[in-house]
Amino acid sequence: PPTGRYFSPELDAFATFQPGCADGGPTVTIGLSRARPLEQVGPGVYLADRWLTLRFVDAGQTMLVSAVGARRVRFTAVPPQTAPGLAIRGLT
Repeated sequence: PPTGRYFSPELDAFATFQPGCADGGPTVTIGLSRARPLEQVGPGVYLADRWLTLRFVDAGQTMLVSAVGARRVRFTAVPPQTAPGLAIRGLT
């Protein structure tokens, strides 16, 4: 399963992967959303909550996120110690 953190300058949001959740499967958290369980559906392709598609390209350095109304939003791998910014769009 995917690991680490990714950042999208377009959304100004981080995506963080965790190895397990209550049922033991990996999860992803994007921005301020809740952790979503992941299901692998192909090589380098995962579904989060059965509607959000995550594709890993460039040897896992880039993640493309697709959903209804948003296609191939790019997230790039960042070092794990990279902290999110303090200013969150819409809340400041």
